Amino acid sequence: MIELSNISSSEVRFEIFHLNNDESLDHLFASFMAFLAVKSESYIWNFSPPRVEKTGLGLCGVLEFGDLYDEEWLLLDFLKEFTMSNTVAARIYDADGEFVLVEAADVLPDWVTPKAVERKVWIYKGNILLLDEKTSADSITIQKLSKFEKSVDSRRINTELLQKLKLVREDCAVHTANLYLPQRSAYILSKNPQLISACVAAFYTRDPIDLRGCRTLNDFPRKTFTATQIPLNRCSLAQLLSQTFVPDKRTGYLPLPIKDDPFFLPYTLGIKITVGLNILLLSAKKSSSSFDGSAFSNFLEKLENNGYFEGELEKSMRWTELYDRARSFFLTSNDDKESNDSFRFQASFMIKELSESFSGLKDLPEHVSNFSDFPPESSIDWLCLDPKAFDQMLNERYNWDKKKSAQNEEENYADQLADMNKKMKNFVKTTSDFEGVNISHNTEIELDPAKFSKALDSLLGKQDATDSDDYLDSDDLDDLDSDDETGNYYAEMDNELAGSKVMQGFFRKPVESGDANKEQKEFDEQGELDIDLNLVSGLMKSYESQLGLTGPAGNILASLGVALPDNDETANNEN
Repeated sequence: MIELSNISSSEVRFEIFHLNNDESLDHLFASFMAFLAVKSESYIWNFSPPRVEKTGLGLCGVLEFGDLYDEEWLLLDFLKEFTMSNTVAARIYDADGEFVLVEAADVLPDWVTPKAVERKVWIYKGNILLLDEKTSADSITIQKLSKFEKSVDSRRINTELLQKLKLVREDCAVHTANLYLPQRSAYILSKNPQLISACVAAFYTRDPIDLRGCRTLNDFPRKTFTATQIPLNRCSLAQLLSQTFVPDKRTGYLPLPIKDDPFFLPYTLGIKITVGLNILLLSAKKSSSSFDGSAFSNFLEKLENNGYFEGELEKSMRWTELYDRARSFFLTSNDDKESNDSFRFQASFMIKELSESFSGLKDLPEHVSNFSDFPPESSIDWLCLDPKAFDQMLNERYNWDKKKSAQNEEENYADQLADMNKKMKNFVKTTSDFEGVNISHNTEIELDPAKFSKALDSLLGKQDATDSDDYLDSDDLDDLDSDDETGNYYAEMDNELAGSKVMQGFFRKPVESGDANKEQKEFDEQGELDIDLNLVSGLMKSYESQLGLTGPAGNILASLGVALPDNDETANNEN
């Protein structure tokens, strides 16, 4: 039995067992692979198609869904459909165990606990089957499931799941986007649409080493850009939109259209996808594809029986296109350690193979001069959230009090900002060992993003800031009382360095007239250093210098639960 600790938080595993002893394991494997291939024709997997392998008792597989958690529910929906038309039973579970019961928590029996239901949740004849409390998981056999189906009432569980699966089908709908792509990119994605997810992942997780190979993009010149329409899932689109990217000048892709230009989005998205595709192309290794010929033949036979080839003559243009897609799907889904070390490697190999077969514009399925010749692209309204609806959702989730007075809200802004400063100071004092810095979270942190943003604006001068003393709590005052000697030492050091270049560029607190003595007059006219403001300013500059990539400031703030927005001014200058 697989230990849950060995399952990644971004993957889901499943098992399929055939109930008909007369049916061979090879036949079951070919049937399920053909079923998945048909489903994948109308859906773009976020990371990779499910990988499947044969075991002694049946099939086992894994789906890596990356950031698109809803895909494990979509796979559940597919397994329910497969068990309806085949004499099989299936299980599906993730790192949390029997996650299927989460949506039915309100109707579960009192005895249900994560440990008690282990291996007691099955998919049989299109329904979820929860075995009773007295049944031992070790005594369950596939042949006994038909008897349990009649003795266990799981109708309420299945009713609760219907609404969840309906929403998942809507959320996982494929998004059709109009893009400008180099002809080679358009050709590769037209031959194998599933490769778009690998391209997006390569761009989204790029590092400086990856970008070294994208300085010129000689295989994808700007003069070959053409209008095209491609399918991708919503998560991939959101990942592309979430990052600002300016290509190297040597690519010839600059200048970019202005943001108000209707071609800005198609052009910039096309560049990002092309960069990801180029990263994979450069990482492709020289290798030959090898897979079990008999298994692939059975797979093709099942596809033929399911009408996959649409009645096309063998070796015809359409038949060859469908054959190539089926072959690519089989390579990525057949979990053979010798032929599928990783989906990224398989994707890069297929991209290299398709790139080498491209000979020009004539290879594209169709050539259009503008987007008006395409069907309407999908709306992106699902990305837009009404502020009132968003506030309501946050209030319901975190039980924030709407009735606070304006004064109390301002005080809370200061408290939130002081809390962030305090966390940063504690982080700096933390001792690091070979395992890194241990950031303990002993208490639940409830950070209001809107209030924190207002507090940050107030600190940076966009609103009237409160007196710096208001940011100090009782613990801070105690620390000040006990550190007079240290404070005097720093004051003397500041006074000594006041006229040097070392102190230039720091923010200082406003000076109240009449408080300075003659000896300190010159220094006090400049004001005492504002430690909190300098801390925030330094974090901002460090975060901005990351250029959208991971870096020390972003990592530290993320560990503290703080997410900073992009600098609009910088983004405008770049574009």
